[in-house]
Amino acid sequence: MLSRRYPNVTLIWSASDVMAQGVIRTAKKRGLTPGKDVLVGGIDWAQAGLQAVRSGEQYVSIGGHFLEGGWAVVLIYDYLSGSDFEKIKLRWRSKMGSITAPKWETQKKRLAKIKPIFVDFKRYSRFLNPENTSYDFRLESLFRKDGAALNFIPEQQKDDVKISLSDYSFESEPKDGQQIIFGFRPEHIRLPDEALKTKMKVELKPTLIELTGYEKEVSFEFYGKEITGRLPRHIDTELGKPISLSIDLTEISIFDRESTLRI
Repeated sequence: MLSRRYPNVTLIWSASDVMAQGVIRTAKKRGLTPGKDVLVGGIDWAQAGLQAVRSGEQYVSIGGHFLEGGWAVVLIYDYLSGSDFEKIKLRWRSKMGSITAPKWETQKKRLAKIKPIFVDFKRYSRFLNPENTSYDFRLESLFRKDGAALNFIPEQQKDDVKISLSDYSFESEPKDGQQIIFGFRPEHIRLPDEALKTKMKVELKPTLIELTGYEKEVSFEFYGKEITGRLPRHIDTELGKPISLSIDLTEISIFDRESTLRI
């Protein structure tokens, strides 16, 4: 009925991969080529959906939420063992991932690592791993060998600084030693804010101050590069005088230096 009412639709989003297969079958009956004449998306990473993504008939499948059962068991185990997650004010919302037809060959390797039988849930427990200060329940954490942390190391530095990328959602698997471009916008350079879950505290000296209405744009040197932050006008800033700031690491973007593509 919908195909008769909207015959020119070229993009269809389904509430599940199983529903998406019905859309694909209907498109074929109408003489359309799924993946070319009409793009179909679904949710769940169901086997039928992933097979359709592999063949190119389904453009994308969103999933990863099935791991929530495992994460919940980790929290229950810690709670019963005396490590109450309420003490760290845990607020947890799963972030799902996408598997797309154009990137199937690279993403299928990562997908294999997400199968529950391959996940060592013990390493996520704060009771079993007292060094864990919180819970890293992100899909990206499953792609690391032995839970190794991912860090960005600026080229021009003297203090062996490592910027944690633990909360960054990579679109493709990063490589050890990969040369990257670390990017963020002026509004993500802020005054110290304890409410930020993931932040980098820095002390930077202003090199240029420009008033812009209710705000001021302030330029700083950041490991050999010039960056610009946007601060409230009333904040006291002087050229050459260090100011304490926070960089919101949840808002950064990372690009491969050679290809300039986002990773």
